[in-house]
Amino acid sequence: MKKLTLLLLLVFMSVLANAQNYPDFFPQLLLNKEVKVLEKKPESVKYGYDNFYEDKSLKTKYACCDSYNSKYDNLVNRIFTVTKVDMISGYFILTLTDDKETLYFKYEPGYRFKYPFEVIGGLEIPDYYYCHHISKKPSSQDPTKHFFISEKEEGISFFKMKLDEITVYIVDFTFPSKVLSDAKEVYLKLENGAIISGVNPNIKIEPKNEYGNYLYNANITLKSEDIELLKKYKIVEESIGGIKEEVEYGDTHIGVFNCLVTKE
Repeated sequence: MKKLTLLLLLVFMSVLANAQNYPDFFPQLLLNKEVKVLEKKPESVKYGYDNFYEDKSLKTKYACCDSYNSKYDNLVNRIFTVTKVDMISGYFILTLTDDKETLYFKYEPGYRFKYPFEVIGGLEIPDYYYCHHISKKPSSQDPTKHFFISEKEEGISFFKMKLDEITVYIVDFTFPSKVLSDAKEVYLKLENGAIISGVNPNIKIEPKNEYGNYLYNANITLKSEDIELLKKYKIVEESIGGIKEEVEYGDTHIGVFNCLVTKE
């Protein structure tokens, strides 16, 4: 009976969700949801919206054209209902309907920057959906041991490993900047205002690339209180050497980290 109760508890906990807008590799979650076409930054308005079509065969761009894409003014702030999700090889087609017409959107999993929607009321995505971002790797020092690592998202990746029977968590983050700094401060800022600076931060700065950017990289070992904070609150800002970068996809990071914690 106790085992059954524990199993039911674990199942219940696994479907506790983070409300967000991006369905990642599971666009079926959008079915029957209302989605709003988000406004763009002023400098991007002239490019319109990509991946909207008049036909399901995706041959005719809808309201063409702003720079080969659908005209911005024809789509911005419109609200559609996702009435169908069709899986095609390598992508999905979302059927979008409002009181005026039906459109089709080519949804490409993994390309978050191409996703222009806000889901009205948010999506309820179970934590275990994020586990596909995490890989189990053999230790190069001892093949009988292993560690877990998450894919980089916005340049942020998490590690979990055991060292001498102690579980160690590390967060690694990378971002570009045109400014060069020799300061040593490293931290992550969370949505509740908490600052995670961890212990023993390591900083690397690569020389300017062809775009004129320095590449900042840092990793910090998390303290036990840091781990608890990252399980509850989204990352909203990262800082290396006084250079700050806004973090947009905190919903994904919190989901990935919560899955990582369960890995053994």
